[in-house]
Amino acid sequence: MYKRGHPMDRGYGTAVAAYPSKDGCISRVPYSSVMAFVMCTIGVIMFAIMMIWSFNASVEQARRALDIVDIPYLSRVHLAFIVVAVVMEVLALFLLLIGVLSTGSTREEVYKRPESRRGGRISCAIAIVVSYVLLILWLLVLASTAIISFKYFEFAKLCSSLSTYSEQSCLDFSGYKPLFEDISKSNLKLCGGNAQEFCALTNTVFSWNIVGFVGSFIICLGLVQFVSTHASNYAHVSSEQRYIELKEVLYVDGRPPQPPPPMLPPIPRAPPPADPRFQIRPDRRGVSHDSLARRQQRHQHSRSLHGSNPWLNDDFDNGFHRQY
Repeated sequence: MYKRGHPMDRGYGTAVAAYPSKDGCISRVPYSSVMAFVMCTIGVIMFAIMMIWSFNASVEQARRALDIVDIPYLSRVHLAFIVVAVVMEVLALFLLLIGVLSTGSTREEVYKRPESRRGGRISCAIAIVVSYVLLILWLLVLASTAIISFKYFEFAKLCSSLSTYSEQSCLDFSGYKPLFEDISKSNLKLCGGNAQEFCALTNTVFSWNIVGFVGSFIICLGLVQFVSTHASNYAHVSSEQRYIELKEVLYVDGRPPQPPPPMLPPIPRAPPPADPRFQIRPDRRGVSHDSLARRQQRHQHSRSLHGSNPWLNDDFDNGFHRQY
């Protein structure tokens, strides 16, 4: 596979980029993560505000129905809704940040080295786990909101059954008396003005609970989108080097032909030394008398070395005469 610095590019005079210019700001925006963040933000605002209003109205209903003046931990419940909203918004910002770092050219710049890609995979895996845990928790909140909305729907049906709000037409909640007998001695029967106020608050709380249910449902949709987005980002970060090499190959194949590199003049080289084994032997016919006498002396010396062996001496004599 083609890589940067390949020998096929070394001969060109001007350096060519591995692939075209980086993406602009619009191309770097992680639209899927931004959409999920906006959904979570809108859902948190809807849920927190509506449920605080619904809780206050429900507390007022409980005071009138149970004849309770002071309800403990009321301010802490308000604080709990605010804390849930803030924590959820911070986690949504964290998930959005992971999405920004794992999108487009930002991913190519941040996760260049193998160590950074390993950290990117870990961050995407953490984002997936956080999204799953939040999704499970908000599904429980969604189910609780649905149950509360259904109960107020039943209360609204009871209120619609009253033709007039008088002392003779009452709402009987004595069936719930075992649940509140430790904190109230009321008979849980609402008549006249109490019934009218209870029904007015019931219709309002029911609508607020519906809005809170829709808000929690939007949050669940945003978390589902976060899960799918970070799962895709995990795959992209894991295969980032392959994507870069593929873009380089496509760019090299599609770029215009480059002129060939200039041909350099050949470098002059000295001829190699001649091998003495392949040298032409000189002609022996023009040998001088002095050189012939020296050769005869050498043969006489070799003859004396062989001693009294006539065969070797004759062989040397014959060879010498054949040569000269």
